This record gives sequence, C-alpha cells and structure tokens, in this order.
Amino acid sequence: MFSLIGNILVKKIDIRQTKFTVSVMSKKFSKKPSQHLQEKKADLQVGPVSVDKDGNVILRIQAKPGAKRSQITDFNEEAISVAISSPPVDGQANIELVKYLSSVLDVKKSSITLDKGCRSRHKTVIIIGSTPSIITEKIMEEIKNYS
Repeated sequence: MFSLIGNILVKKIDIRQTKFTVSVMSKKFSKKPSQHLQEKKADLQVGPVSVDKDGNVILRIQAKPGAKRSQITDFNEEAISVAISSPPVDGQANIELVKYLSSVLDVKKSSITLDKGCRSRHKTVIIIGSTPSIITEKIMEEIKNYS
C-alpha cells in the first residue's frame, strides 16, 4: 500500500503494533535495477567465478574434506568442487583449502580470504590481485592435469 505525503511516497505503515515502521521511498525509486546495471552484473559473473565491486575475484567452492589428496574435481555453473586432504576438524580443511588454492592459482596465501562458509561445505573465497580469466584458465589446467 502506497500513499503520497508531500514529495515522499510512503510504502508501508503498520499501526497494529505498539511500534510501527515506515518505509520511505522517493518517487524515482524503482524496484528493478536499470538495464545497464543488469548487463554489467552479467558480464562480471561467469559460473562460479565472479568479480566484486572492488575488482577482487570471488570463487564459489564446494569443499569435500577428508579426501586422499587435494585436487579440483569439477567446474560447473554452481561451484568449483575441491577435494581436500585434511579432515574438517578445527579448521584444518579451510587451511588446507587456502594452501591448495594458493599453489594451483599461483598467488600468495595472504591474497586468498575465506569470506563465507567457514563451517560449511559451500564456501566463498576472495582472491585479491588477479583476474577471472587467469583464475579460470589455471583451474581448467589443473583439472586437465588430474583427468
């Protein structure tokens, strides 16, 4: 429900509660992002490799701890599947994941940050100082080496 009060378009008022919230939008507010922003976002995200607003590379990882050896097992639209040789105890698998990605992608360990998923198999990793094309190329090369 919307109502116009002066130059302000008020979105929602709930007076049934003792405290009520008012969400305010300007007249120019649009729920859909502009076409330009949608195209720009589509250019930056290719499968599990994308770029954030600061230019850092973001990887979506599906970790599989407790494997015989660390290796990249799959690269699909949802995530990069990585088998980790360490068990998922006390963060050992996360440390091994960062070491392994550092060696595969040829970047310093300090350039790799585990952003989300410290206790989950679904992880988001940020890589500083690289490009998505270089990262994707190195991942594909690693998959070919172990196939």
